Amino acid sequence: MPFSRLRSARRGFVASLVISIAGVFSGFAQAEAAGTLAIAPEARQIPVSGYTDPSLRAFDEMIVAYMQEHEIPGLVFGLMKDGRVLAQRGYGWRDEAMTEPMQHDAMLRIASVSKHITIAAVRELIDGGLLSLDDKAFDVGQPGGGVLPIEPFPELGDERIKDITIEHLFHHQGGWDRSKVGDVTYREIDIAEAFGVQSPPGRERTLRWILGQPLQFDPGDDRQYSNVGCLTLGLIVEHLTGRDLMEVVHERVLAPIGVPQTDHAMGRTKRELADPREPFYHCGRTGKNVFDPNGEEIVYAYGGWHQEARKGQGAHISTTATLLALLEHRWVNGPNIGAKRDPNGRGNWKWNHGGALPGTLANARQRGDGINFVVITNRRKPGDPGFAAQLRGKIDELIDNGGIEWPQTDAVEAFTD
Repeated sequence: MPFSRLRSARRGFVASLVISIAGVFSGFAQAEAAGTLAIAPEARQIPVSGYTDPSLRAFDEMIVAYMQEHEIPGLVFGLMKDGRVLAQRGYGWRDEAMTEPMQHDAMLRIASVSKHITIAAVRELIDGGLLSLDDKAFDVGQPGGGVLPIEPFPELGDERIKDITIEHLFHHQGGWDRSKVGDVTYREIDIAEAFGVQSPPGRERTLRWILGQPLQFDPGDDRQYSNVGCLTLGLIVEHLTGRDLMEVVHERVLAPIGVPQTDHAMGRTKRELADPREPFYHCGRTGKNVFDPNGEEIVYAYGGWHQEARKGQGAHISTTATLLALLEHRWVNGPNIGAKRDPNGRGNWKWNHGGALPGTLANARQRGDGINFVVITNRRKPGDPGFAAQLRGKIDELIDNGGIEWPQTDAVEAFTD
């Protein structure tokens, strides 16, 4: 189903939602506006918005039970099979006080699920002949140069930086190991102090400072998850095109598959600048304000780091419908991450990409049987398990065990025809 058809139709679901919920879950209590589900009679009822097919009630039951067990305030879920969107759901609450239902088309922070989107933009530049996988990523004065001209601060921290390629950045093989030195992209207050500038220091200064530090392994010899790769790739896209990364993403990655600009955007640090469709993020902690390190502590999800500076690596906000469209048309992970894929290709494989920030957890799943799904929560507190990853496992199990009578029509059409 075309994304534009999905988006234009879904606005009409609110009026029919109570009817659809009542028909599918006649044994559950109903609320006035969006409908509610309660697996245990004594548990707090959870509002549910959006649409699904009656044959898929098991997904609702499982997700609501999990939310009640773990006291998850809000969650969005999207499900697609063979190119048809079969469910787009909002569960729970979008506001801090938990009085406003989460909408099925909410925009949430997707954290590192942003990475394959940045890489997709780079893939487009490769296809256009602007660079290659073998190109050296950094031009730090070495013979032959590199793609991104940048001056390490205060000086080059490791000669091996000259050997890092674009492909190394795709696959976390650049030489950075956060298990040994921490996530250097979060050292923003320290970096600003080193430069003698007001915090936050921004993406370019952050990368310059990182390139002034030693690597932990030879590029290409190991694989250690790192945010530095996509931080760099975002800057490379902007350097080669002379345009903002998000503009390139929309024009070359999202628009060709029908995703409108209103359904994928750059996330913002401060709560007052959040998208109107974005929920409150429950992070359970306070910390230094990256904009005023010597001032009062703030709710960490709204100033503990500079969200805008994570543009390439984890700052995007999106809907489940957008991510489903991407899963259908781009590889979400693996050796071909970000590359175009044949939606009709099948196999006995599963790929996924997870994302985590204080206050949010996301997981985008891509399966060789033609099924894609997305889960995003608006809670991640210290000590929380990986809610989105655990739900991915439960959803996979539900699918793999069989017994699901998959509908033959798109859920949107079923509710609007």
